[in-house]
Amino acid sequence: MPIRAIRGYHLPVIPEYDLRVDWNRRFAREGPFFERLFRERGVKSVLDCACGTGRHAVLFAEKGFRVAGSDIDTAMVRASRALARSRGFDIPFRAAAFDRLPRTFPIGFFDAVVCVGNSLSQLESRTAFRRALGSIAAMIRPGGIAVLHLLNSAALRRGEMAPQPLRTAERDGRKYFFQKIFFRRGNGVEVVHLTIREKKRGFESEVYKGKLLAIRPRDFLGAARSAGLGCQKVFGDYARKPFVAKTSRDLVLVAIRT
Repeated sequence: MPIRAIRGYHLPVIPEYDLRVDWNRRFAREGPFFERLFRERGVKSVLDCACGTGRHAVLFAEKGFRVAGSDIDTAMVRASRALARSRGFDIPFRAAAFDRLPRTFPIGFFDAVVCVGNSLSQLESRTAFRRALGSIAAMIRPGGIAVLHLLNSAALRRGEMAPQPLRTAERDGRKYFFQKIFFRRGNGVEVVHLTIREKKRGFESEVYKGKLLAIRPRDFLGAARSAGLGCQKVFGDYARKPFVAKTSRDLVLVAIRT
């Protein structure tokens, strides 16, 4: 079974890309978090940065927010536009890397910028990571908010695998199995995506492998503050559980643009 390296970590936009996630279950967890937070902070406009196939952007539009989206991958942007149109929304999606955001959208325009799904840890270096935080901050009006998510690599022990729950799905009468495994190695986190597809005769498998930055929580918070994102709240999940460095799987940062 061949193992393919993921260029820039991004998985290709293959037909079953969105099958990897149970979006109904995910948004049952995340939707109330965002809606409550946005209402509390008076958010009206949102930039979904590194938007993938546009699922979050469409969710925000359905809740009545003005939304824009960006992603470095042009195929992702096309998929986002198609999804938005299918739901009756005209959302401006743009192909842009983090460092191109200030040249793509008006500076200081948005009430909120959202960047979730480990997108920031997919960058190639800590320098790029810090620059990306600066670009995100530049998009937000003073007093606006950033919602940033990372895998909490501090909870992964070096040399140990952390398999995520097996995802099963079915489409057009065919079964799919998806498995994601995190593996802490050296100063980074390797991630392996295994896909098993049912064919007419038997099954076929495919493996993609990439690497994430292992950003320590204190370094993440410090870099955000240096970018102008202060007054921070840190959660261990979207249920607003307290963040615990040794045990929380996720780090969800809510920060205010100073």
